[in-house]
Amino acid sequence: VKLAKIVVREGFNLRETFEEIDILADSIEEMGLQQPLKVDLLADGTAVVVDGERRLKALLLLSGRSAEMKKKYEEVPAIVNTKNMSESDRLIIMLTTQAAHTFSQLEVAEGYRRLRDSHLGEPAMTTTQIAAKVGQSIPYVESKLILADATPEEKTLIREHKVSAT
Repeated sequence: VKLAKIVVREGFNLRETFEEIDILADSIEEMGLQQPLKVDLLADGTAVVVDGERRLKALLLLSGRSAEMKKKYEEVPAIVNTKNMSESDRLIIMLTTQAAHTFSQLEVAEGYRRLRDSHLGEPAMTTTQIAAKVGQSIPYVESKLILADATPEEKTLIREHKVSAT
């Protein structure tokens, strides 16, 4: 997919911060892109990132480093979704494919909350359904949903590592 045609849907990603993008860019420059982006292809040719926003940011950083890098990453490997996916399906993919740079506990909690509360304009999911979809135990999902319902002040304390997420 042409790098210039890839966009990010604002507010979709659970990730609150994008740290160490420069380190990821250096790694991609040295070893190549090890995992393709996952995108939805729109009718106008725009590719919307479903999985890989950190990689996209690193690729954009790389392409801005030099004319050689810009040419090298004019097109990037991407897996194009060939079926119509629901918003819940996209969110579940995001929650279950973060091996290299995992989500924080608050980010996971937000993802589960979106599934539970029908934030995506789709039917709400039960705790049992969420657990089955993401491959976690019901008590684990329940603990994250409790965390998702924490007050903004409590979440700030967790982000600042003054209080444990558990």
